[in-house]
Amino acid sequence: MSHISIRDLQKMSGETIGTLSGPTPVKSGNRTVGLLIPLKKADPDRLAAVLGEAESLSKGRDPAADDAALDPFGEVDPVDWSAEAVRALIAERKRSWSVKAPSSTLVVDAAILIAAARGRGAGAVALASSRAELVTTDRVLEEARRRLELGLRRPDLLMVIDKLVAEMTVVPVAVLEPILSGSKLALKDAVPSRNRPVRDAHLLALAWSLEADVWSTDRDFAGTDVASWSTPNLMSAFAETSGGFQ
Repeated sequence: MSHISIRDLQKMSGETIGTLSGPTPVKSGNRTVGLLIPLKKADPDRLAAVLGEAESLSKGRDPAADDAALDPFGEVDPVDWSAEAVRALIAERKRSWSVKAPSSTLVVDAAILIAAARGRGAGAVALASSRAELVTTDRVLEEARRRLELGLRRPDLLMVIDKLVAEMTVVPVAVLEPILSGSKLALKDAVPSRNRPVRDAHLLALAWSLEADVWSTDRDFAGTDVASWSTPNLMSAFAETSGGFQ
């Protein structure tokens, strides 16, 4: 549908909203008053096929050399989070204290997408997508594509990353514009020096909007009232709060 009315919105169930093809304008008469963005649940079979393709394309590559090529362009996760690696981590990390469950929606940063497209995040993405809706922004997608093409010089992976995000929800940064100034200030003020970089303000704004946690390789979100998970801690938390990894 091209748009929905306020009256139609009041009658829609969660299941109906989930079937929308993408961001849908909400109108009151002829005036657009909002944008409804359904969160997409990954199809396990399609996602498995994409992750398998990424792993096949990674064969014969030198991970250390690829990490070095990507490093000047941003954060890099040097660990291969295959299904076997995730299972090993879960078996190793048996905690005796209670663990906070991750949110049902996770905001994903560029380094996580790049690791998966490189065939080094299949297990982590498979587990996370089975426990939560994965959400990112169009700016993250652009950045991930830029790093793969210009940093890693792997244009063959662009189609892979596009298939990956097709199993996620991609939110336009323009939708977040009204709260971007606040998220930039929160990132800047989260450290005593008040000089933290604000390049990830769009991810913080998205997390605020969705009451979501962030899945990231860096610590930029500390002190911003949003939970931020590294891959090993996220995998361990899922294992301890929702039954492990099949």
